[in-house]
Amino acid sequence: MIDKPREGYSRTWYRGVGGVFSGVIGLFKHTFIGIFGTTQVIGESWSSIALLICWDEDYAIKHEEEVITERPKNFVEGLGFGSSSLLWGVYGGLTGLITCPIIETSRNGGLGFLKGLYSGVIGFPMKMISGTLDFMGKTSEGFKNTLRILEVKQKKGRARMPRTFYGIQRRIKNFSEDDAFIVSNVLC
Repeated sequence: MIDKPREGYSRTWYRGVGGVFSGVIGLFKHTFIGIFGTTQVIGESWSSIALLICWDEDYAIKHEEEVITERPKNFVEGLGFGSSSLLWGVYGGLTGLITCPIIETSRNGGLGFLKGLYSGVIGFPMKMISGTLDFMGKTSEGFKNTLRILEVKQKKGRARMPRTFYGIQRRIKNFSEDDAFIVSNVLC
């Protein structure tokens, strides 16, 4: 915000104005990247907490695998991954009402039925909440990555080619642009 206008005004007034605009755009861009990054982390964290409450280990493992593997590159992918998580949360909550008691009964008997009933009833709203939080987190991550794609990559190249050493004794002579070009591009 300060460096770009100062650098621009040191050359001409219109480059200074361009530097002001560039600085303001950078400020807003980095502010939004921070906001969306924070929203992403909060959404993913609270989503995992919501799944811990419902005691459905199978669903939680499948959910964690999806959260780790699905990383959106842009807003459209984030919206798609988030919508998928939201729909799976609703589907998992509805089907968990019936499947959790059945699965837990087959694993642990009568006490398993009670655990499965708890997992199904509590998991119904918690899986939907988890899906909603994942939707928020994935969409925010997509926004953040879209803003990062739009960043201008500044090329940090060399100011000049490496110095050439001459002869077997590796002597240093005055810098020659042609010799440096040949050594760095042709001989290496």
